[in-house]
Order: sequence, then structure tokens, then C-alpha cells
Amino acid sequence: MGHAFSLECVDGRLTARAGDGTHGVCLSRKSRMGSTNNDGAYACTCGAGWLLNADGHVCDDIDECATDNGGCAQSCMNSDGSYACSCADGWLLNADGHVCDDIDECAVDNGGCGQTCTNNDGSYACSCADGWFLSADMHGCDDTDECAI
Repeated sequence: MGHAFSLECVDGRLTARAGDGTHGVCLSRKSRMGSTNNDGAYACTCGAGWLLNADGHVCDDIDECATDNGGCAQSCMNSDGSYACSCADGWLLNADGHVCDDIDECAVDNGGCGQTCTNNDGSYACSCADGWFLSADMHGCDDTDECAI
């Protein structure tokens, strides 16, 4: 037959007390921590993104980014109990939260290019037709004075 069992939070720690007066402590370290009743004893458990330390009382953060970059196509940022993917400039994080999709800068206002806009992976480039050259701002096109050549 099982013994009486209760949980209390004391000084930020989850304390399990068995009916016989014995108790144990589960240290949370910012994790979602729980405890299960095992016939009068207790066992600490950790929430998603956390792993129970070898001492059986402390939950340690799992660094999801340490394995296969967290499944992120570009950048992975670990945080307490979680992680997030991000993308470099010129890329947009897909709805799946892992894949980075190229932003077609040329699709809006021709990328700010005076004549031709060419979309590239993660960026774009402006160019000019024959008889024109790319201006210093790398967007506009200036007429080439063929008579001065």
C-alpha cells in the first residue's frame, strides 16, 4: 500500500514529503519540474528542454543547438529550456521555424535598381544595359559618354 505524499515549494525548490516524515528536494534551476509518487518515495522529473542531472535532483538545460545545429538551416540560439532558429540578412525564417527562405528583393520596387535587378541567394545585384554603367550607389545607372572614350 502507498504512503501519503505531498509536495511543497520552499525557497524556490520543490520538496517532496513522504508520510513517514522523510523528504527529498528537487531543485528547479528555471525548469518546469515535477515529482512523481513511487509508493511513498519521490522522483524528480524535468519539463521539455531539460534533462535530469545525474544527482537526480537538478534539471539541466539541454543545448539543442549542440546537435545538428538544432535542425536550423542557418543560426541556432540556445536558451533556458528551449532554442530558436534565425536567418542571415536576405533570408526569412520559414513557418516551420527551421528553414530559411531567400527573400526576393527584386520583387518589391525592382530592388531599388535603376534598370535590372537580379535576385541571388540571400542578396541581389543591380546591373545596367549596354551604354550605361552602375553608379556609385550600386543601384542607379548613369549614361556612358561614348564620345569621351
